[in-house]
Amino acid sequence: PVVMEQPVYQQPIVEPVVMTQPVYQQPMAEPIVMTQPVYQQPMMKVESVGFNYVAFVIAILLKPFQTYREEKNKLDDVKTASIFSLIVVGIMTIVSLLLSMYSAVRVSTFSFTDGYAKSWVWENLKELNYISLIGRSIITYALVILAIAGVYYVGTLIAKKSVSFIRLLSLTTTSIIPAVLGSMLLSPILSMIYAPLGFISAIVGFVYSLIIFFELSSEEIKFTTNDTKIYFNAACMSILICGGAYAYIETIKASISGALSLTDFLK
Repeated sequence: PVVMEQPVYQQPIVEPVVMTQPVYQQPMAEPIVMTQPVYQQPMMKVESVGFNYVAFVIAILLKPFQTYREEKNKLDDVKTASIFSLIVVGIMTIVSLLLSMYSAVRVSTFSFTDGYAKSWVWENLKELNYISLIGRSIITYALVILAIAGVYYVGTLIAKKSVSFIRLLSLTTTSIIPAVLGSMLLSPILSMIYAPLGFISAIVGFVYSLIIFFELSSEEIKFTTNDTKIYFNAACMSILICGGAYAYIETIKASISGALSLTDFLK
């Protein structure tokens, strides 16, 4: 007999579905650090001031006002202004020493038969006190420049004008250059050729320096009226002339008494 087997239906096994609820993760926020801005002061770049002293001196003789206006910012540097003043004082000292040596060796003699005669006496160089001559010249010329700048600086303080002493020092040194050239360098040389030429050279150099000084000082020291400027210059120059005359008289007294040493000069 045929046995019919009924197929057995097997229900497929369904894997259980696990419903997972998504977990929301809040993004991690980076901590905000409040930093106070730090102000950094800009670094000032200090550069050495390049200054051509020789070219400046030559240019001052030709175009004093324009040259000083173009170069005055460089002369505001303390080192540059000091070196410039020392150079001018050094030149004046060397010229003064050379003139003293020339006066010592070039001797004039007088006789009733031959009249005046000049001769070279080189042995007189040994009798010069070089230390005293150099020291006195340096102190004298330095004091002259410092006195002019100092009197005008005090005047600006009284008049409530903001002008630095270094600028007045460089201004004074600049102005004195024509006087040095005319009276100390050219005047002795021209006097050997023709005496009045030396006198004219000295006067021209002095007047040229005086005009340059007044023009440059007027450029730096501003006044509301020209009358005030005249009063200011008159007061300062009067103090300088009176002080210079007193120092000159005291020097002459010391030379007459035979005490022309550096110590007596300082006294």
